[in-house]
Amino acid sequence: MPILKPKVLLLEKKISRASPLLTFADSLKRSGVQTTVVDLDNISTSLLIKLSLTHNYAIYQDYFKIGHYHKKLLALSSLLGVRLIRNWSGTDALKVSQYPIVAEDAVSLDKIMHSNICSCHQGIIDKLEAAGLQSSLLPQIIDFGEQEILESQFVKEGVLVYLPSARRKFYGGDIVDELIAKFPDMTFYILADTETSYDAENVENLGWLEDMSEIWDKVGLLLRVTEHDGYPRMILEAQRREKYVIHSNENLPGVIFADNLADTISRIEEYKEVTEKSEMGKKTILELLDRDPDQSLLREITKTKLTLTKSISALNTFFQNQFK
Repeated sequence: MPILKPKVLLLEKKISRASPLLTFADSLKRSGVQTTVVDLDNISTSLLIKLSLTHNYAIYQDYFKIGHYHKKLLALSSLLGVRLIRNWSGTDALKVSQYPIVAEDAVSLDKIMHSNICSCHQGIIDKLEAAGLQSSLLPQIIDFGEQEILESQFVKEGVLVYLPSARRKFYGGDIVDELIAKFPDMTFYILADTETSYDAENVENLGWLEDMSEIWDKVGLLLRVTEHDGYPRMILEAQRREKYVIHSNENLPGVIFADNLADTISRIEEYKEVTEKSEMGKKTILELLDRDPDQSLLREITKTKLTLTKSISALNTFFQNQFK
């Protein structure tokens, strides 16, 4: 039976260039699907009605507790026949597990959602399930164009670290500082840290970069020992260049797991013994591409159905939030 191609709204408040919804939009366009990206903070009720009458699916993304106005808009869209799908990307699921008020709000909103999806990893699915939210795991959506695996120089002594200034502790800044001192024979290329001054000679602070192509030729290892992570694009970019990846999330395919200082030191010591590029990274990328993530997303969307129970919940939600 052929897949019917829907018309899809992509809804988020204060949508940014890094939003997963933009990745979904590109994926759906590659499948020939009409998409419309909507910033919920800048839309009137009348425009949402118009869009809901011309689209039959909507993917919604939110990282915080949703307000009454936006909840009313979503309920209204559902009442007009739009199937609502919530996407979970990592930080949002973490907040659900950390803050009871966010979890309560998510469970309440789930009454009008027709399904939940996640293209990160099983750990996110488990966090959602613990909060009473059922979600489907999709393959990571990637578009590498015509060249899946990229040739890159393998410089074993080079280590790339993503360490944004505003969230330095979250991204393992204390561990990185220890590693810099522990391994003076390795060069640490620090990305996104615009505030820290490094005295060590084996550190090159890159700040923010628009073009990463030259940096990949200087490293053999990507290091991300974070408190929490989804499935960052940087890991995929490292793997397609056959770089090794040490990461604190054991749910991600093709990574070397370490989530504390002692284990990270041990993994780096082991890494220093390798003599070739990472076959594991290359294999991971090819397996992900074999799963055809674009079609997986499209299939997941089109199997979402309207139900009487969800319609009744949407009606109740609309009136409960109409005058708040």
